[in-house]
Amino acid sequence: MNNKLLIFFLMLVAACNSVSKSKVNSKDLSKLLSEPNVQILDVRTADEFKQGHIDKSINIDINHPKFDSLISVLYSSLPVYIVANSTENGEQGVTRMNILGFRQASYLDGAIKSWTDNGFELVQDKPKVVYESDTIPFLEARKGSKLVMVDFNATWCKPCKMLEPAVTKVHDELAKDVIVYSIDTDVNPDLAREYQANSIPLLVFIKNGVEVHRSVGLISEPELFALVEKYK
Repeated sequence: MNNKLLIFFLMLVAACNSVSKSKVNSKDLSKLLSEPNVQILDVRTADEFKQGHIDKSINIDINHPKFDSLISVLYSSLPVYIVANSTENGEQGVTRMNILGFRQASYLDGAIKSWTDNGFELVQDKPKVVYESDTIPFLEARKGSKLVMVDFNATWCKPCKMLEPAVTKVHDELAKDVIVYSIDTDVNPDLAREYQANSIPLLVFIKNGVEVHRSVGLISEPELFALVEKYK
């Protein structure tokens, strides 16, 4: 066995050993919900997450092809508690997070079932935006250090429909640089009021909880890509 293979084998063993110790029980996790910066990552599918999840948790499917880039919205310097549908997936989540630089990752012992078995409730959030299936909820994402782009629109707005292909292209091609949300102002009036989306289409760029730029009206695809490059 050459040195590179030996080092890889030792790292793999160390990771496996750390997984067995990196878990948290339901009672301890419930106490952490009162912490302002608690990071709870639900790695189940979007459908499972919508059926019921732990309050304050965000959803990124462990099997999503863009998992490694989407996970960058979390803070690697803070603990992350992983909720899965099985112990195996919980351990896989910890190993994956460790590889990505999250050294304080733990999984919920007994998976999501242990949460309800211990008498704790799951919550169900009504969908507020599109694209929530492959990113994290907007209210959580906008607090992070990764750039967030919000497209405020409405079904009756013709310029919004004209802008949609460019927004979709940013979502599909620039996931490593920006998290994209499309918010219908008629469906989400509270968010529309909060961001003063009086004229649409409106693109709002947010980073670290602060609005860094907004663009009202129809803009070209190159202009949109340039804005992402500028503020990412």
